[in-house]
Amino acid sequence: MLTLNFEVKNNNLKRINDKSVTNIDSLVAPARNQAEARFTFDSLWRNLTPVIAGFKKGNTSFEQEIKDGKCEIPWEVLDSPGILEIAVAGGDLLTTN
Repeated sequence: MLTLNFEVKNNNLKRINDKSVTNIDSLVAPARNQAEARFTFDSLWRNLTPVIAGFKKGNTSFEQEIKDGKCEIPWEVLDSPGILEIAVAGGDLLTTN
């Protein structure tokens, strides 16, 4: 499984460099359920529910609930090359860039 790691501080979402993912192009995957996102949150996000990750590429977008700091990256946004946008929202009051 391919994993992308993210750090969430205040309203900022930042991808943490991971030596196992040296080429982001390797995320274009024909296989389903083979990529996940892992998130670490600062104290501002504590006790917010639900926490949702939004994944968007072109006109395709999906939301996944983050449970235990992780969620699946929908295969539909990985099935072809392009720019993948990711955002996180918590409860009804906190969002990231």
